[in-house]
Amino acid sequence: MMAEERLEKLEKQLAAVQRQVRWLMIGGGSLMTCIAILLAIWARPAEVKARKFALVGEGGQVRALLAVDSSGPKLRVMDANGKIRAELAVEAAGPRLDLVDANSSNCAELSVAGTKPMLNLWGKMGMARAKLCAVKDGPILSMENGTGRTSLLLTAQEGGAAMRLYSEKDKIVWAAP
Repeated sequence: MMAEERLEKLEKQLAAVQRQVRWLMIGGGSLMTCIAILLAIWARPAEVKARKFALVGEGGQVRALLAVDSSGPKLRVMDANGKIRAELAVEAAGPRLDLVDANSSNCAELSVAGTKPMLNLWGKMGMARAKLCAVKDGPILSMENGTGRTSLLLTAQEGGAAMRLYSEKDKIVWAAP
């Protein structure tokens, strides 16, 4: 066998080995891709557990916060200035939704204490202005004068409705019935 024949034979063998290596690389790459996909599918958690989740805006500022503290779970929503404007909480007394103005003063609160739902509204300077609650005997609406004193009280209970107007000194000035 001549050198040229040997060289030609070796070139053919080299070309065959290169084809085999190429197919092994393609097959191995495909196999690795399939394994990676399967691992991603199998490794996906059924649930994510944490004590706090923060949602941030484009600038990285926290805009919403879901957390659990010693009083229970809370969802807080912040404005563009980072001030809390709304809070939903579930505490030992029951669930509560607070709405807050730009000055961080409470404006409205909807809550349930036990089996008693209640809506509270505040005016300027955080002064209570109106309360509506549903108790066992019926609804009660109380309107306050801004100094913490009741000015008007409406009730609608099983025995009938009643209305009372109060003076600045908490004296009934008018009532029906």
